[in-house]
Amino acid sequence: MALVYRMSGDYGHATPLVKQSLSIARELKDAKLTALATECGKSREIAAQLAEEKYEDAAETVEQALGPTIFSRRVANTFGERRSNACELKGAVLALPKLAKGAVVTTNFDRILERTFAEAGSPFEQVVWGSQVDSMRRAIAENKPFLLKVHGDAEERSGRVLTKSEYEANYAPGDPDSLRAQLGRLFQGRTLLFVGCNLGKDRTMEVLLDVLMRSSGVEHFAILDRPVSDDELFEKQRRLGERGILPIWYPHGRHDLIEPLLRWIAKSESMQILLDQTEEFLAAVRYFRKKDLIDQEIALKNQDEAMNRYWLAKLGRKL
Repeated sequence: MALVYRMSGDYGHATPLVKQSLSIARELKDAKLTALATECGKSREIAAQLAEEKYEDAAETVEQALGPTIFSRRVANTFGERRSNACELKGAVLALPKLAKGAVVTTNFDRILERTFAEAGSPFEQVVWGSQVDSMRRAIAENKPFLLKVHGDAEERSGRVLTKSEYEANYAPGDPDSLRAQLGRLFQGRTLLFVGCNLGKDRTMEVLLDVLMRSSGVEHFAILDRPVSDDELFEKQRRLGERGILPIWYPHGRHDLIEPLLRWIAKSESMQILLDQTEEFLAAVRYFRKKDLIDQEIALKNQDEAMNRYWLAKLGRKL
């Protein structure tokens, strides 16, 4: 229930951080990069990099082989607005609009979240990319319902973080305007809810976890696939605990349970708000009822005194 209280706003809303498994962005890590590798004659090299989970290296290899123009067009075709509008919205992403009250953070390039929130009647007031430093700072300061696309948008090459060189440029330590510094400011004092993130070997997640570890005193939550072995479970739990993250495990491979879990959290949040409001209402009723009784008692006392004065004047005696 700790997460429910966080989401209900009593302690500040939790900020969902959404990663690829809730959108079409997952394709880039497997089928899409493999297809592009075939297109540019780099199949063997890309396969080796993907096997080692070196996704940024693989993306850079493809970009260098295809050239930046063709590569950017392929990215836009895969994750852009047309593809995002054509695909079917289903699963856990549909539960997010009921859950998120302020900022939503994603590392995805596609426009699934924008479409999902708009169709749910809760469009973002602003969509900000990680490279848009001033817009990001204003959105954070004004605390609007906004979407932060940490790694940019599929339709725009500038500000995109996908290849190895783009990661190195945007996550450079020591730069006050780098993504690392911006995320540090954004997450300061905020509770995060990781959704669709395995929090494993991932360069972006390592940076985020490092940022969180520096922001001590704040608890975060992550909805995670339970590791198969107990040893893996204990090790991952220890690693997350060091960074202030409380895991919420679901049975291994049961990714279909994420959506009902998010809906339960959202419903419980609404119930908690309703209960809090009901308690406030009842407290107000009790106050006014007590006040009314006191007022009635005073009125009766005043009436009794007035009647006694009347009969004393008329009859020379009290009632």
